[in-house]
Amino acid sequence: MGWPSKEAEKEYHRNYYLRNKEHLLQKTKDYQKANSEKTNEKNAAYRAKYPERIATYYQNWKARNPGLKAMQSGEWKRSNPEKVNEATARRRAMKKNATPQWRNTFFLREAYALAKLRTKMTGITWEVDHIVPLQSDLVCGLHVEHNVQVIPKEMNKIKSNKYWPHMPEEVCHAD
Repeated sequence: MGWPSKEAEKEYHRNYYLRNKEHLLQKTKDYQKANSEKTNEKNAAYRAKYPERIATYYQNWKARNPGLKAMQSGEWKRSNPEKVNEATARRRAMKKNATPQWRNTFFLREAYALAKLRTKMTGITWEVDHIVPLQSDLVCGLHVEHNVQVIPKEMNKIKSNKYWPHMPEEVCHAD
């Protein structure tokens, strides 16, 4: 039996999916769980082949689901306190190793106080950012007064550790 048209076939499959969505999703989850290594390899290969598609997908997802990422992140942190503690300890140790004795503690504390004050005054979260990241594939900076700036949290997240000054743009954002 053939389909009267390609559109009719598509419509049939679309309706079948909608009628059986939960069952099909569960079937997919079961398959992925039973074949996790194979699924992970396939997903990694896809991400490596199409990084732009992945980036665009997540940007669109975040735009369609404002606040959901933060909520999910908070839930994950509450259910994985040992992982959060380990990451925090690792960050603290890395920061300590990047902090020379000759730093000016007064100015560093002032930067953190300024971030707190700006957050209180503007209602926007401000953070102390390391201009040259403490950890990067390109270079590692120091936790000193000359390497910090107070910027909005959103700007800091966009910057990540992929940018630092006096470096050509194409080098900073090369993946």
